[in-house]
Order: sequence, then structure tokens, then C-alpha cells
Amino acid sequence: MATINGTNFNDNLVGVFDFPFLFLDFGDVINGFNGNDRLTGLNTNDTLNGGNGNDTLDGGGGADRMDGGDNNDLYIVNNAGDIATEVFGDALGGVDTVQASVSYTLSANLENLTLTGFGAINGTGNARGNVINGNSANNRLSGLAGNDTINGGLGNDTLDGGTGADRMDGGDNNDLYIVDNAGDIATEVFGDALGGVDTVQASVSYTLSANLENLTLTGSGSTSGTGNFRSNVINGNSASNTIFGLDGNDTINGGGGSDSTSGGNGNDRIIDSDFVNFDFHNGGAGVDTIDYSGVNFSSSVVINLATGLTTVNVVGGNSETILNFENVEGSQGGETIIGSSGNNVLDGNGGNDTIRGGAGRDTLIGGSGSDVFDFDFLSDSQPGVLRDVISGFVGNGFGLGDRIDLSTIDANVFLAGNQAFSFIGSGAFTTAGQLRYSGGILRGNTDFDAAAEFEIQIAGAPGLFVAAGNPGSDIIL
Repeated sequence: MATINGTNFNDNLVGVFDFPFLFLDFGDVINGFNGNDRLTGLNTNDTLNGGNGNDTLDGGGGADRMDGGDNNDLYIVNNAGDIATEVFGDALGGVDTVQASVSYTLSANLENLTLTGFGAINGTGNARGNVINGNSANNRLSGLAGNDTINGGLGNDTLDGGTGADRMDGGDNNDLYIVDNAGDIATEVFGDALGGVDTVQASVSYTLSANLENLTLTGSGSTSGTGNFRSNVINGNSASNTIFGLDGNDTINGGGGSDSTSGGNGNDRIIDSDFVNFDFHNGGAGVDTIDYSGVNFSSSVVINLATGLTTVNVVGGNSETILNFENVEGSQGGETIIGSSGNNVLDGNGGNDTIRGGAGRDTLIGGSGSDVFDFDFLSDSQPGVLRDVISGFVGNGFGLGDRIDLSTIDANVFLAGNQAFSFIGSGAFTTAGQLRYSGGILRGNTDFDAAAEFEIQIAGAPGLFVAAGNPGSDIIL
């Protein structure tokens, strides 16, 4: 072991021993004293003391102990066993930086950390207000306490500012921000040149800045989340959340609790995954979808776009408000879905559903199960371009498939009462009250002319079995 002492001037001091002998530690002790010194160890476990001045300390290949002393010091760390510390702090108020090519945690009296090299390594701050910079790989950067500034650089980075009011910029690629302070700022100043998708996980109420995409509310508290002009994915937690999508085609899931969600502008999808729980959902402008596909409703549930309510029709049953939605994704159970006067896409998904499009040009999808497509008025499916389309229709097959229910429509307006239709196959109309099917179009005539007063298109033009009063009939006349 050698002891190398510098002067009170600017010194460049290099260790003597370049490799350890057997299991003995012949590391050098290098003392810079005053001046702006550069102290360099070799491959042994060295001790470097900078003293006063703006020093650069590079321990070399061993597990080194470095103390820069006062002023602004730079530590080069390339061994997980390196210790960069300032035992007595900085009496002169310096700002010290560690450049590390290995995962590293700042000791108590150091300020800044920059990860170097190309490895996927991690950086951790301390109780001070740190500046932490990642490298071009995938890093996890943690500020801990203090008001930190964290920059991810390239790579898919995780940035966690800790308890202070932190500023975090992930840079390019897919970054994850952990937010736990209302003063935290997660931003990507220059956007994502490489097209990344970034996510904020926030345990406090939070609004996404301009260049971030997704937001997940964490913890168990009732918080709010707000998107931006992008197409955001926003997820609530188990409590009661208030979520605003703003612009863009957003996907919003309130999670548990009694949530209030608003899609804002754009074609939004609002997912309700906690049954009927007194939520308030507002699709906003655009063509919006209320999505219950993650739950399993019973036949007592009615999803009604016309009234703006989803209700459980039992004594004491819950209800929730659904406003400004055009489309419905039903549950995996069997429920009733009712459209509005506009053009709707109604998808029953699983279970034995009853689907009623109402007025407008609707697309009706039963999904799995034995579904009933219910038409109550001639205006529910008008001829030509205004007719409804039933997709995925599977014939009733003696009680095992889908059915079209026309029993509420009066087939002959010239007779008193509600007259049933007569099915005539593919032939031409000859009188009122007839129903014909050809080329995938089901047509009904309720007066004495040869034109249809309503039409339903059945996608794929499947064959139909129709017989009045027969339980296997595909049409309830």
C-alpha cells in the first residue's frame, strides 16, 4: 500500500498498485489536499480524499472509498462496492455529482447522480433535493425524500420521485412515473420522438401533462384523474374516483367505488367493472361506448340508453346514470339492453340477452347465449339505409339459439287490435300483415301496397325457420 499526498495546488495523482496480490489488499491512499485535484486509483481497493477544491475522484477497478471534501466534487463509480461519501458534509456549500456505470445509491451528503454506460442499471437519491439522470438503457430512478429532478433519457424508465415535490422527465420510449405528492410534475418536454407510451401511477389527484398518455390511480383514497388532448387510458382505484378524459379517444375504468367519469370530446370507452354501484358515467361528445363486459349481470339488469340509466329491477336494487352514450358492450350474463333514438351498436356479449335498438340505424350483436332481438315499433328498423343490422345471428334451434321478436308490432293497421304477421317465405307481398325473407333482408308489410314498412338485415343471410307458435321458430310473430 502506498500513500500519495498532493499539494495545495491543482494535482493529478494516480495510484501505484495496479492489482491485488493474492488475497492481500495493497490499495493506495491518495490525498489531494487543497486545489482542484484529479485523483485516480487503479485496480485495488483504494482510499481517495479530495480535500478542499473542486475534485474529480475515480477509484478505478477496485471497491474504493472516496471522500471529495468541500466544494463541487465529481465521483466516478464503476464498482458496486465503491463508496462515495462526504463524512463532514460540505461546509462551503458545494454540489457533488456521482457518475455511476453500476446501480448506485447516493450517500447522505451528496446531491446528484448520473448513470453512465449502456447497462440497465438503477439510481437512488437520498434526503436531499437530488438531480438524477438515467442513461440510454432501461433504468429505475428513485428520488426518495427531497424535491428531486429526475431525467430518464432513452430507454423504458421508471421514475419515482419519492416524498418531495419532484419534477420527472422520462424522455423517449415507454416510461412509468410514480406520483405521490400533489406537487409532483411528470412531463416529457420534447415528447416521444421514438413513439413511446407513458404511464403515471398516482396516489394523489393528478392531471396528465401534454405528452403523457396513461394514468392509473393507486392507493385506497378517493382521488381524481384528468387526461389531456391525447387518447388516454385512465384507471381508477378501489375508492370513489372522479375521472375526466378531456379530448382524444379515451378508455376510462373507474374501478371500485361510486365513480363519476366523463369522456369529454372524442370517441370514448368507459368501462364499468364493479356491477351497478351508483356510478355516474357521461360519454360526452363523440361516439361513446359504455362497457360492462368485465361483469356478469343477471336478467334483472336493464341498460337503457334512452333513459340514461342502468338499473337492477329488484326491490332495493342499485342504479347508475349513463349519459351521452351511443354504444353498449353488455356483460357476460344475461341482461336487457335498450338503445336510444340515435344510431347504436349494442353488443350483448355473454348470457341470454334481450336487445332492443329503438329508433335509428342500429347494429345489434347478441354474442354467445340465446338472445332475443326485440322490435316494438315500425320506426325501430325502417326500410333501406335506415334498417337495423343483426350480426352473429344463430337460429333458435328449438330453444337453443337466437330469436327475433316482432310480436309487439301490429301487422295490419286496418284491423282492430294487435295482429300477428304471417310468414310467406321469399315470395312477393299480396296483402297486409305479411312477412318475407330474402337475401338476408327480413321485410314486413302492414298495409295493402307492395312496399315494406320495415326491414331488418341479418348479416350473413342465414336460413330461418319460421312457424307460428312453434318454440323452435326463429321469429316470434
